[in-house]
Amino acid sequence: MPHPRAFFSTRSSSCTVTTANVNKTTVNCPNGGSTLIRTELMMAGWKASVNGKAVTIKTVDHGVYQSVKVPQGTSTVTYSFLPPHEKYAILLALLAALFLVVVWVYERRNPHARTTPLSRRERRHHLRRYRAHLHDA
Repeated sequence: MPHPRAFFSTRSSSCTVTTANVNKTTVNCPNGGSTLIRTELMMAGWKASVNGKAVTIKTVDHGVYQSVKVPQGTSTVTYSFLPPHEKYAILLALLAALFLVVVWVYERRNPHARTTPLSRRERRHHLRRYRAHLHDA
């Protein structure tokens, strides 16, 4: 692209943006507050804070990118992302791991509880007995 948009930008030309990484930036607006635009797709799970206080993320460019209001002066803006259902996925994974440990302990303590497959000879023997039982009945 000939003129790509910066990852962080402001609506005011008097503001300067210093980027630490893609989730943290410092904005200096000496002539009044402005709107910081972040060219990250907006979706559920994003949170932002300005100077340590949680703020509402709004969307710009037809609901695609993120924007937050920043006050006059120097502000530190931090973004974080946690998928909406990740807590449930982690809980489910922990429950599954616990279930596997319980089954493993049970099988170690009760070696006869395991079911082992029958050999061909044993299967033929059981099948003959079953057929004989059906024939007698």
